Amino acid sequence: MKRQKFIKIGQRKVCPGYPTYIIFEVASTHENNWKIAKKYVEQAKDAGADAVKFQLFEADKLLNPLTAGLKGTYDYFRTAETPKKWFPKLKKLCGKAKIDLLCTPFDEDSASFLDNIGVPAVKIASGELTNHQLLSHVAKFNKPVILSTGMATMDEVKQAVNVLKSNGCRELSLLQCVSVYPTSYIRITDQKVILFPCLQLLLALP
Repeated sequence: MKRQKFIKIGQRKVCPGYPTYIIFEVASTHENNWKIAKKYVEQAKDAGADAVKFQLFEADKLLNPLTAGLKGTYDYFRTAETPKKWFPKLKKLCGKAKIDLLCTPFDEDSASFLDNIGVPAVKIASGELTNHQLLSHVAKFNKPVILSTGMATMDEVKQAVNVLKSNGCRELSLLQCVSVYPTSYIRITDQKVILFPCLQLLLALP
């Protein structure tokens, strides 16, 4: 298998031997407040990050709305949604700050929306690694895909990579994610983290 040497996000090559590509993770911590989201972009720039990343999902597509009003997960996800109307403004802000705007989609419609506004790469969350329908969809965008692998087995990672590659993804990078917050030192040094570079070599990916 021919090894893929790098991916290119915007104007940056991401691979061993090059400066680390730093992503400022916002996710959905903006509390549905535009001023907070805007401030995060400014802080990402000040911190020297290469990109700032949000999440895009609709609670109705992730959970059953019948649970609304019970102060449960559905209600939390509703308040954590990033409004689509923000993204043109976020993209403009990032352009002025000279950093990339990235976002993690959790469904095909959200992924297509992000593709249409011109994000330079697609980030797939660990929880969607086995969502082969979403993977095959984003693989057709002709953009780099960053795939988190937290909680996944080796076989699940291999299957996800095969789905992406077989559907046209030419630039793919794997991320190790222990999916435990806060992460203890022993988790950082455990065998899975040690084995991860071996998996990258096996799959010929950066």
